[in-house]
Amino acid sequence: QWVPLKTYLLPSIANEIKNICAEYQEVVSLIREGHKNKIQDYVFLRTSIKARIEEINEFYEANLNDPKIHFLEKYKLYLQLH
Repeated sequence: QWVPLKTYLLPSIANEIKNICAEYQEVVSLIREGHKNKIQDYVFLRTSIKARIEEINEFYEANLNDPKIHFLEKYKLYLQLH
């Protein structure tokens, strides 16, 4: 479950994104090493990450006037790269 999207929780959201990206990279590495049982984890993570990016986009648009919101854009891009 993701951290709620609130501007005062941006540091927690950033940590969450870093952790999920590290988990994603680990699953990808295991699949490349032949661990086919990790494919389901991969599909779940990809689906979850895509949904989170959509949530972030909506939250970002709704909070454009908040000066802290631009911090979230960086982490959304980080998610998109994974």
